[in-house]
Amino acid sequence: MGTLLHPVGPRARGVYWLRRIVVLIIVVALVAAVWWVVGLIRGASAQQGVPAQGTPGASAAGTPAVVVASAPVETPTGPQPCTSATVNLVGYQTLKVTAKQVFVVTITNSGVADCVLTVTPSTLSLTVTSGSDRIWTTSQCAKWAPTKTVTLTPGKSQEFTIDWPLTRSTANCGTSAVALKPGTYVATASLTQGSASMTGRQVMTLTKA
Repeated sequence: MGTLLHPVGPRARGVYWLRRIVVLIIVVALVAAVWWVVGLIRGASAQQGVPAQGTPGASAAGTPAVVVASAPVETPTGPQPCTSATVNLVGYQTLKVTAKQVFVVTITNSGVADCVLTVTPSTLSLTVTSGSDRIWTTSQCAKWAPTKTVTLTPGKSQEFTIDWPLTRSTANCGTSAVALKPGTYVATASLTQGSASMTGRQVMTLTKA
């Protein structure tokens, strides 16, 4: 202890005191640096351990909130309805009022993938009009419309025939006995597949018997 307070050596006492002061300053600086680093580490750990206000996944009290996962969206597999189909309607363009018209409805898959064509009285109808006058329609009789379900590859077609006796239709599959007048008539085939609707038209002329 005496040597520490009263340095002994060949040099002047001031030199030894200066050395001791420098060593003491270095030790104090090292201790302060260590405490500073420890303080930074503790502060960073505290910030990571406490969720910030409004952070998703944590409640207001700091307890992790329950996250409800949304239900996965199911992707349809297999052929879908023929929503990209085209409808072509043909029949005699000129015929006598006493004859019978035979319509041919051709439905073609115009898409790039297989599709399911569902033909029922509710998805396919044929209506004949003259101006604003509705003359005949399959919607008044289910048995007048075809029924079939078939898978169509791209470019493939399916044909259906629908007969029109050149009379007016009435409810419950009835027809009128009054003969039609000569003139221009328009037939329209309407197809619904899923949320899509397609039509085909045929213009014809009825002449006197």
